[in-house]
Amino acid sequence: MHKEPLRQKEFLSSFEFRKKLATDAFLETAYYDSVISNWMNDLRDNKFPKKITIAGQLKDKLRYGENPHQQASVYKINYKNASYFYIINI
Repeated sequence: MHKEPLRQKEFLSSFEFRKKLATDAFLETAYYDSVISNWMNDLRDNKFPKKITIAGQLKDKLRYGENPHQQASVYKINYKNASYFYIINI
């Protein structure tokens, strides 16, 4: 849950806080849409859809990526029967 005290008298939160809320809302919506899309393709037994989406959840942040100057994290991918862990380098 997001916690930021509202400014007294103005009852407005900061612009940065509102951007964070909007980002989190779109992230959750996109994840949910991805899961539904994959489920609907499974219902139709559509083995080769024109587009796929891969939904995953952050499992761990790593100290560095493939190279020391890179950031990296591990995601558990929820796609059909697959249950793989992917390392993402940035």
